[in-house]
Amino acid sequence: MVDSVDVRVETFDGSTASLTDGLVELYGAVYTEKPYCDGPSDVAEFVAEWPELRSRPGFRLAVARATAAGLVGFGLGHRVEPDSAWWPANRSGAATGSAALDVPTEDIGVSFGIAELGVHPTWRQRGVARLVHEALLTGCTEPQVVLWVRADAPAAVAAYHRWGYRLVGAVLDRPPYQVMCRPRPVGAARPGRLL
Repeated sequence: MVDSVDVRVETFDGSTASLTDGLVELYGAVYTEKPYCDGPSDVAEFVAEWPELRSRPGFRLAVARATAAGLVGFGLGHRVEPDSAWWPANRSGAATGSAALDVPTEDIGVSFGIAELGVHPTWRQRGVARLVHEALLTGCTEPQVVLWVRADAPAAVAAYHRWGYRLVGAVLDRPPYQVMCRPRPVGAARPGRLL
């Protein structure tokens, strides 16, 4: 674990969130390794999508900053409606009954969707991801949280299971992505520094 003096987590909403050079650099570092293998074009796509992401209802950005290293982790998300393509059953081309774990649309409700959550490779396994995750959800009013995870990213899948997420379906048109969700805990303390 990281000492509380080393890392501080900050959160921003859509009106205060900025796409800094440090965040772009961190995004590239997080997703350059397997299984993602993202390159410059993927980073450029993230930059191009930023204005649209930031304008979504309920947008939040959480960043973890280390005293000696700058940005070391980030997460971002926004409100997700029940009819959103985030849910496997709502995606075009999904065959009925082909994803046995799909949640019926009428059982979904409004959710907070985590679109990105990542930690710099040299700062992983230190509790940074959990703090960013908690900061991202603090103050959200949606009753549940949804995210996509790659099935071939076992460390991420294991972390989400530990944090209370359950698998609800596969994204059939975007393998190997899976959808996980969990109820949002009520009354969580507002994080600031690692404890």
